[in-house]
Amino acid sequence: MNARTPKEHLTFLQEEMAELRFAINASVATPAQKALYESDEKTLLALTTGWECEHCGCTNERACPGGCSWVDVNLCSACD
Repeated sequence: MNARTPKEHLTFLQEEMAELRFAINASVATPAQKALYESDEKTLLALTTGWECEHCGCTNERACPGGCSWVDVNLCSACD
């Protein structure tokens, strides 16, 4: 099995969470799907802890005005 790069892992988690969020919002998610979403949230936070955008300096604790998300290691969506 090939190990994912941080960016690949980030993309995988974001895609999986989007699918799970859709199911949760549509009230069709199973308890297992809800648990997986919570697990993915914790994994995403752990993966990105310590990241700081190289362009604007935002972090998990201090997002950009209006919000942002990670698109790559040390690059937020507002600066992409």
